[in-house]
Amino acid sequence: VSRGGAFEIRAKTDRGGLEKALDTVAGKQAQTTGDPAFDQEFEIDTELAHISATILAASDKREAVRALFRLGVRRVVLEGGTLEAVWDPFTLADRADPGVVAQVTQAVTQLAILARDLPILPESEVVEAERKSRRKDLLHLALLAALMGGIGLFGWWSSRGRRK
Repeated sequence: VSRGGAFEIRAKTDRGGLEKALDTVAGKQAQTTGDPAFDQEFEIDTELAHISATILAASDKREAVRALFRLGVRRVVLEGGTLEAVWDPFTLADRADPGVVAQVTQAVTQLAILARDLPILPESEVVEAERKSRRKDLLHLALLAALMGGIGLFGWWSSRGRRK
């Protein structure tokens, strides 16, 4: 797959409240494809604002994503030139089951549809998106550290009150 930036597609129901709140604090905007039904069902996480509309503009690509999720995929990820469908859990023991083999074969077919004609983005745009992603990760880490520090401070403060 060509280097076309990075994205992650997941069902909107897979997101926790804390993760959504952190994204809001980080100023992350919802990505849209121009298909309201698809946008209602799925969430696209990317630092490249136009990638959703570009990659998922064709209805066959949006249908490929839907088919992957019907097969039990939890996430579709493009990163570092690799496009993958992520099942969770998926163990090595599953590979011997003929039903699982058929499921994986169907998933590969859908991934091939999704991978077809991925845009090749200018290197500067990809580098900028990676920088934004690292900044967002650092912000999430800082917020989590502040939350944990606050909990620790509250525990220390409340234990002092019980000793008196």
